[in-house]
Amino acid sequence: MDLLKEVQSLHGKIGHTLTKLKLVGFIEVNGRKFEAKSEHGIIQSGVPVRIIGSAFGILRVEPLERLLGI
Repeated sequence: MDLLKEVQSLHGKIGHTLTKLKLVGFIEVNGRKFEAKSEHGIIQSGVPVRIIGSAFGILRVEPLERLLGI
């Protein structure tokens, strides 16, 4: 599967940050590392995130706690 199709297939999945996300950083999903951008400010390393989209092969994510209203 090429990277673009793989990235698109991750929409709605849950992963966690490997690095602090400022503008961009890295997350892990299903044991794989992907570049990601936070849609809601800085997200610390180790935080569960939900993939809400992608652009140019970079995943757009939000903290799972935001989705759960925590």
